Amino acid sequence: MCPSSLNTRTKKATRHFLLYTLAPLGISLLSLGACGSLPNSGPTESEVLNAQKDPAKNAYGFGIVQISSDLLTLISSERKTPLSPLENIPPQRGTNESIGPGDVIQISIYELGSALFSAGGSGATASPTAEALAGASGESSAANLLLGNSSATLQGGAAATLSNLPPMIVSGSGTINVPYVGIITVTGKTTDTVATQIKAALKKKSQAPQVMVRLVQSLTNSIIVYGDVKTPGRVILTPNREALLDVIALAQGTQHAPEDSIIQLTRAGQVVRIPMTIPENDPSQNIQIRPGDRVEVIYKPRTFTVFGAAG
Repeated sequence: MCPSSLNTRTKKATRHFLLYTLAPLGISLLSLGACGSLPNSGPTESEVLNAQKDPAKNAYGFGIVQISSDLLTLISSERKTPLSPLENIPPQRGTNESIGPGDVIQISIYELGSALFSAGGSGATASPTAEALAGASGESSAANLLLGNSSATLQGGAAATLSNLPPMIVSGSGTINVPYVGIITVTGKTTDTVATQIKAALKKKSQAPQVMVRLVQSLTNSIIVYGDVKTPGRVILTPNREALLDVIALAQGTQHAPEDSIIQLTRAGQVVRIPMTIPENDPSQNIQIRPGDRVEVIYKPRTFTVFGAAG
C-alpha cells in the first residue's frame, strides 16, 4: 500500500473521531458554561451567607441556625402564651349587665291611684306571653297592664296606671334625668339597681310605685370582633357570659380553617396571640370575654420553604 493512500485513510479516521467523540463533549462544556448566565429561581448559598452577615442587605434581620436534635427538642417543648392569665386582670367595666355611657334604657312605671305620669303607656306593645299569663290568672285588668294599656282596675277597686317613659340615653358622665326624680348616676349599675333607686325616689310622690328598667341598646356591654371573620363588627355581650369562641361564632366564624388562624385578644392594654386551635382543644383557654375586649382573627396560612435543587 502506498504511503499517500495510508495518509488519506488516517485523516478520514481522525475527522470521524473528532466529529462523533469530541463534538458532543464540546457541546456539553458550552452548555455548562451557559448556565451561569441563565436566570436563577433563588439566591445561591454564597449570596444568602453574605446577605446574612451584611446589615445593609439583611433588611429582615434573618439568621442562620444549625439544625440539631437539641434545637428540635427545644422547639417542640416551647409553649404558646396562654390566655388564662388575662382572667386575673381586674374588670374595667363591671359585668355584662352593667349600664354605661351611650346605652339606651327604657323605664316603665306602674302607679296606683292618681298617676304622676298620666301621659304614658302609649309606647308599650302587646305580647302573646302577657296575654297567656293574664288569661291563666283570669284577671283582665292584669292583662291590660301587661299589654301596655295605660290604666286598669285591679282586684279591690284600685286603679293602676302604666307609664312608659321615652327611651333615655345615658350621658357621657353616666347619668340620666328622670321626671320627678332628677338626675341620677347609673354607670356601673344593673337595671335592677336603677329600678330600685327610682322606686325609692318616687315613694313619697306616688302611691305604691313599681319600676321596671331594661336595656334597649347596650354599647357598654359590647366588644369588637374584626379581622378574618365573616361579619366583623360590634358584638353585644349578655348575662350568659360569652366565651372567646362564642363571640367568634357570633361573628359568623372565620373565613379560613382554624389551623390557619391566629387569635389576638387585647384586654386592658395587654395583647396575647395564640393559634385558634389552642382554645378549641383546651377549654381552659376558651376564656370569658369581657366588655371592652378586642378580638382580631388573623389569617396566617401554614407554609414551608424549600431551598436548593428540589427538582
